[in-house]
Amino acid sequence: MIAAAAFIAAGAYFRRRRIAFGFALALGALFFVGALGIQLRKGEQVPGGEILAFANGDETMVTAHVMHGGEIRAGSYGGSRQTIDVETEEIQTDEGNRAIRAGLRLGIYTRNSDPEYEEDGKLTAMRVYR
Repeated sequence: MIAAAAFIAAGAYFRRRRIAFGFALALGALFFVGALGIQLRKGEQVPGGEILAFANGDETMVTAHVMHGGEIRAGSYGGSRQTIDVETEEIQTDEGNRAIRAGLRLGIYTRNSDPEYEEDGKLTAMRVYR
């Protein structure tokens, strides 16, 4: 706040003497006022941000529905990949269940199967989620 006031005062002083320098000081004052506005803003929650509490590496079970299904594309090393956008409905942990609505993007990767190791000689394809 003090820095913004000092920049405004200096910009007003140099307004007629050195126009370019006064303009630069006015821009600096705007910068400090913007920084103050960011700091004073209320701690707004990001929509769906409560899911970040589960991003600690513990095992969770997510119940969700598909919002946007992905196409199967060629992946690296001869495999395939699919990207799916889902919206969570419920998250289960050791502590219990919580109903949370948040968006997730899942990446599913497979590699080509070796027919020698498949059961009954059948190759299994990746399921397309829609």
